[in-house]
Amino acid sequence: MLAVVCGLGMGVMAALLLTMNVFAEFAGPGTIGLPRSLKEGRRDIHLTGTYLPLYYALSGCFTSVFSVTWTIMFWDSCHKVKKGVFWALPAIVATSTHAAASALSWYNSAGYQPIVLTAQFCILICCILYSNSITGASPRTLLNGVISALVDWFTLKWLRSKLFKKNEAPFSAVEEMEAEERREPYT
Repeated sequence: MLAVVCGLGMGVMAALLLTMNVFAEFAGPGTIGLPRSLKEGRRDIHLTGTYLPLYYALSGCFTSVFSVTWTIMFWDSCHKVKKGVFWALPAIVATSTHAAASALSWYNSAGYQPIVLTAQFCILICCILYSNSITGASPRTLLNGVISALVDWFTLKWLRSKLFKKNEAPFSAVEEMEAEERREPYT
């Protein structure tokens, strides 16, 4: 669980840095954090399309989840140092997928954002599956978890739990007394 928390923290920080770079790019010339090609006038970010904020938002989300999966992989390698033949495999997978996702992001400036995001999403799904196998999840439990999350998302779990409680009074006796006191007019 600590690997998930640390990875999520690193992912959030990376996404915030990405967001600040987006703000810097839209702020205009002379802003710190601009890419050199923009300073030299070789590209205009305002002509890259109306979907640029969506691409940056999805890229930030992917960065957060990537950081969680990479941290799980690295920590697994650190805990299994020299304990088996393939103890370094998770770290190698994390490093190679990190390099692949980073290399793909270089093509964003060339206008290939949909292709880059699709490829990064495929890599992300592979990283998620591998991280789940490291944590001991089977494909069946992963599928059950995804289905449960989707059902809860669509049915608003908190509302369902409030409406369909079995054998339970809506309020405790103390809560009923407090409600009655509030209903009585003050004289």
